Amino acid sequence: MDFKPNNIGSVINQLGQVITFVEHPLLGDEYPVIAVFHEFEMAVNTEFFDMDDMYPGSEYLPVYRDGEVKCAWDFGL
Repeated sequence: MDFKPNNIGSVINQLGQVITFVEHPLLGDEYPVIAVFHEFEMAVNTEFFDMDDMYPGSEYLPVYRDGEVKCAWDFGL
């Protein structure tokens, strides 16, 4: 976060976690979108290059659970 990445948007996932999506601070849109969970002080790479599937209720939303981040459908949500 020290590099001030470009904020793309935010959404609340199925568990009520706020996820902020940012571009890679050096590679921009040439790199998959990064999901930031400020509540857990964690940032993870997604497999997505855009935000088309990142809307409330989407099965592709990242979810932090039991110490790991996966898509909601991986957790059966």
